[in-house]
Amino acid sequence: MDAFVYKDTNIVQCVFFGAEVDEVPSSVIFVTGAPEDIEAGWIYDPSNKTFSKSNALKFDDIRAKRDQLLKDSDYTQLDDSTYPSTQDAWKTYRQELRDITKGVTDPDTIVFPEEPK
Repeated sequence: MDAFVYKDTNIVQCVFFGAEVDEVPSSVIFVTGAPEDIEAGWIYDPSNKTFSKSNALKFDDIRAKRDQLLKDSDYTQLDDSTYPSTQDAWKTYRQELRDITKGVTDPDTIVFPEEPK
């Protein structure tokens, strides 16, 4: 994989595979050897020539996981749920999921709550 990276911020602008590059704009650098799962918004560290996800992308991943966990547990809050004895525990779990990014500035510190048994 190859990528264009903004010089001033080291943020990946675009990613491509197998394309030929004739001209590189002066505002970006051309980097080869990017990871296969890279996407726009990753951060490039020119000192050690590595890529990492930006915090914004990490938060996007966390929210996507949170949203899926909420969808997967929707049934626990229905009136005819098969979990009436643990409905309050599920309600607390779901609220913890909703609040998981609240006030957090470092996505690497987030720990998902455990699903009620």
